[in-house]
Amino acid sequence: MKRPSAITRTILSPMTEDEKNIWEEINFDDNDSFLCACLTDNDVAGMLVCINAVKELKRLYLANCISITGRALEPLRGSNIIEAIDLSLGNNYPLHCEQLLPEDVIPILSAILVAKTTH
Repeated sequence: MKRPSAITRTILSPMTEDEKNIWEEINFDDNDSFLCACLTDNDVAGMLVCINAVKELKRLYLANCISITGRALEPLRGSNIIEAIDLSLGNNYPLHCEQLLPEDVIPILSAILVAKTTH
């Protein structure tokens, strides 16, 4: 996975103290369905790294993001503050669109559960 550039980090970082908790929730389901369909694991993972999601993000909604396999969740490994992750596709997509790979998702979710129980 590529590291985010300095420009990307600047764009995604809070600008003022009042915006400190701006990244508690990310909801791509609220956005254009074209954007959801185009998002890749690298896009989401890069963003999660930029915002220090393991320590900041509480809710991540990637519903209808059909190109996500689960690797995007890697920056959340070990998070003890995450409360919700939505990777659902709903009824809008045929079964063959589902790209989630258990070998990508399960180890990351397991690490999150362990972190939450040991914190």
